Amino acid sequence: MVQTSCPFFKTSLRLLKILPAVALAALIFLSLNETIASEKTTEATTTTLSAAPKKIREIKLTPSIKAIEYQLANGLTVFLLPNRRAPVSSVYHWVQAGSLHETPGNTGMAHLFEHMMFRPLKKGDKGFFDLIREFGGEGNANTRYTATVYTTSVPNENLEKILEIESTRFKQLKVDDELLNVERKAVWSEYSTKIDNNPVLDLWHAVYHNGFKGHPFGWTIIGEREDLEKIKATACNEFFQKFYVPNNVGLFIAGDFNPDKMIDTVQKTYGDWKPGTKSTLPAAFQGSKGTIQAEGKLPSAVKNILFGYRIPLHDGKNHHLLALTTHILFGSQLSLADQRFVHTKKLASGVDDFNTDYDAGMMKGYINLLGSSSYEAAITQIPELLKDLEKLPKTDFKAYLREYQTGLQESVLRNEDLNSLAALSWGKWGSIDILAEIVNKPLKVSKEEILAFAKTTMTPENLVIVTNKLDAGPAKKEGAP
Repeated sequence: MVQTSCPFFKTSLRLLKILPAVALAALIFLSLNETIASEKTTEATTTTLSAAPKKIREIKLTPSIKAIEYQLANGLTVFLLPNRRAPVSSVYHWVQAGSLHETPGNTGMAHLFEHMMFRPLKKGDKGFFDLIREFGGEGNANTRYTATVYTTSVPNENLEKILEIESTRFKQLKVDDELLNVERKAVWSEYSTKIDNNPVLDLWHAVYHNGFKGHPFGWTIIGEREDLEKIKATACNEFFQKFYVPNNVGLFIAGDFNPDKMIDTVQKTYGDWKPGTKSTLPAAFQGSKGTIQAEGKLPSAVKNILFGYRIPLHDGKNHHLLALTTHILFGSQLSLADQRFVHTKKLASGVDDFNTDYDAGMMKGYINLLGSSSYEAAITQIPELLKDLEKLPKTDFKAYLREYQTGLQESVLRNEDLNSLAALSWGKWGSIDILAEIVNKPLKVSKEEILAFAKTTMTPENLVIVTNKLDAGPAKKEGAP
């Protein structure tokens, strides 16, 4: 018997024996019309997806490097960054699907895909790492609050081959129980080696958990432990189909290539990827305000403080203010926090800004205290940082500004760093124009603007402080001295 997927044949054969002739004729007419309409829709979709990529604009980053922005008919945003100074090309996929896009009870889904995207697409196939290794490629990925980012580097001559492999996994991944269980075990391993044994990562979790109760910022990027065993393969596939769509992705390619030929390759490899609904972030945190002080769960032999001020989600309006304020207070080699905690008060051995580009929702500082220092003494110094910023001479402010800008200008000369910054600028900062402003001309940001931003942000209502739980050491045996 000939089998067919045509709805006309399936429906008419099923009802042939029970419908009168007139009703059957009407049914056949309606079914045939539905089939024709469906075929027309499919044909229109195929035609639309095959439309030529639209060149949006060119953005000058440096005298020798420009970014060329395209958009495919399916909504995929593409940035080509021709840079012939380096022998290695870089490919970034910024997928707007991070832990903030998850729901209670289903946390950890975004992080699972960070793992599963590297597995074979079907039994007997090679995994992604094995495929790209043949062409001298290296790959990695990371999950963030607002995105999951996939990175690949390859010798320039194999760039087109890598794009074929990349596009295939983004279009064809299907999760089954076997794949899910393998990666579930990998995440359990991450809990064991990182979350359960690293006091610094414990603080990272604690500062968000305590600062954003009841909000998606409050669960870990890895996902809550109790949710991991409950996740089903069907839910993973629903997540993938919802978020891993071209109009939810930025594709960044930096390397030695001809842009016209490269966009043709991108169209050939990604053009048939079907679009979906663009993702949205959750509402801003509306929980209780006021200074929060908490302790991590893991005992530590050293004293560390991680503190942060809640901030709005990163965007183009506040990027320069946030980035420069963080650099001056915590990021510079001779930051204001370093001067206060290390050199003046001699309370700490080091200070840094802790995951500034990686994280969202907070402006954070990390302090590694000396063994002789107390948490109480250090915590009383945190509000003084705003006063230090107020007293900062304008000459020193300009020095910080130059230091921040020249560091980024140097980074874009290497393709992987260039791609990383371009993706970060588009995906997190809100526009690649922000990167262009930083590396292409002197920044016009005043100390007064920085101070106004800091006074609004660095308030007791926004402050969250977490400290390590101190290890009391081995218990003394009874009768021991």
